[in-house]
Amino acid sequence: DLDELFKDLGKRFNGMFGGGKPSGSGKKSSGSIGIILVLVAAFLIWVISGIYTLKEAERGVVLTFGEYSSLEEPGIQFKWTFIQEVYPVNIQTVRTLPSSGFMLTKDENVVRVEMEVQYKVVNPRNYLFSTPNPENSLRQATDSALRMVVGHSKMDDILTSGREVVRQDTWRELDGIIKSYNLGLIIVDVNFK
Repeated sequence: DLDELFKDLGKRFNGMFGGGKPSGSGKKSSGSIGIILVLVAAFLIWVISGIYTLKEAERGVVLTFGEYSSLEEPGIQFKWTFIQEVYPVNIQTVRTLPSSGFMLTKDENVVRVEMEVQYKVVNPRNYLFSTPNPENSLRQATDSALRMVVGHSKMDDILTSGREVVRQDTWRELDGIIKSYNLGLIIVDVNFK
């Protein structure tokens, strides 16, 4: 029974700290010590549960009561459990987004274009909260930029000598599109397969 357990713990601690002398009512004293011990243990568990670690490549986006409050650096950190949430975001990994599709060229030929966009996260806050799905937004922006550039190029340029120009134009167009979205990422490379 929990009452008996708390009474026993209270008697033991009374014996250690109070010298075994009852002060007023022994039951009240042992019950209050038991409650104090439980509260102290719960507080310590709550404080220890707020310790977390961010890896070297990560930054932690801290929300306090659901609102952005700070950006944490790598290392051992502390958060107030139930008050703060931390979302780690890897900012050093180069991520890859494939894209492909059939497109109409300037000289009215249909070509199948396959490419990869490589990108990194540079602003974790914008990456998490500017759009509901930044990868999907980047995918749609890539398709739009690619269709615009291929639509203004001739088929021979896409397949042969102008391939590098098409790649550079796609990269430039994609940078222009995603700038207004504030996705919190930067394009590292655009590669045609």
